Amino acid sequence: MLTHKRKFVVKTSDASGAKVFINMCGHDKVAAPGNWQGLQVPEEVQAALDNVDSLTDAQEMPEVAGPG
Repeated sequence: MLTHKRKFVVKTSDASGAKVFINMCGHDKVAAPGNWQGLQVPEEVQAALDNVDSLTDAQEMPEVAGPG
């Protein structure tokens, strides 16, 4: 069993306007999906990550959903 490493949270909204939070996590032993390796993180996402001062800002969430 692997213990995930927190990465970042994406805050967005659904079609009705309700807030939706997408928690990104990963592990060195799990490959990036698809052809993601070598691609750049969008500038606005990187800027948000660079400005996170604490977990309070990033809001770590312990739930992990995945296949299987």
